[in-house]
Amino acid sequence: MTLIDRPIMTKHTKILIGINFFLSALGSALVMSRVVDITRITYVYLIWNLILAWISLIASIVLNYIYEKRRRGRGNTLGFFLGLAWFFFYPNAPYMITDLIHISRINFYNSGGVNTNLNVWFDFLLNLLFISIGFLVGFISLYIIHRLVEKRIGKFTGWLFVLGVQFTCGYGIYLGRFPRLNSWYIVTEPLSVVKSITQTLNKETFIFTSMFSSFLILSYIVLYYLTYVSAESR
Repeated sequence: MTLIDRPIMTKHTKILIGINFFLSALGSALVMSRVVDITRITYVYLIWNLILAWISLIASIVLNYIYEKRRRGRGNTLGFFLGLAWFFFYPNAPYMITDLIHISRINFYNSGGVNTNLNVWFDFLLNLLFISIGFLVGFISLYIIHRLVEKRIGKFTGWLFVLGVQFTCGYGIYLGRFPRLNSWYIVTEPLSVVKSITQTLNKETFIFTSMFSSFLILSYIVLYYLTYVSAESR
């Protein structure tokens, strides 16, 4: 049985999703413990960003469920809107890579050299934990949708879909980090979205988008084929 013929939500996929859910809960608890410790709201944005990332994964899981129940591939209204929700919320997952900029605010050095304050290294690992979870949640989400597209319209088209989504995602990351647009603005503030898009059609934006989309494409290919190797070994 080839990978494309295998069910998408395998036992291993479900276990990986469960692990990410556990790590998300653990990370959120650690953030709140940090808030209590320093009596100041900090790093709460990590929880919010992760919630947005999970929306895309939940949408992909439900879409897969709909596909499994409708083997002949007949679409429906719910599936269409879930697909749109997935497309607009998916960039929130890889967007968390840019949260690395917050690590630069951590004071790793002091007058005595490398800072040995455990809170500094706790904050460092906390940021890395959320960034890693967000990246993996994004991979699983795209993997599920990619496999659905493969099953519906073929492997070649599936990879074209991935390339298109990742390039669009690179631009979405730019819109989220610089004009500070949110996914739901497409519904609540569509004119603001259109204005931001027209104002960011320039060389700098294209280079930024190309860099991030290239990174996302290469990372996805590596993780995808690691998944393929794992599937073939079973």
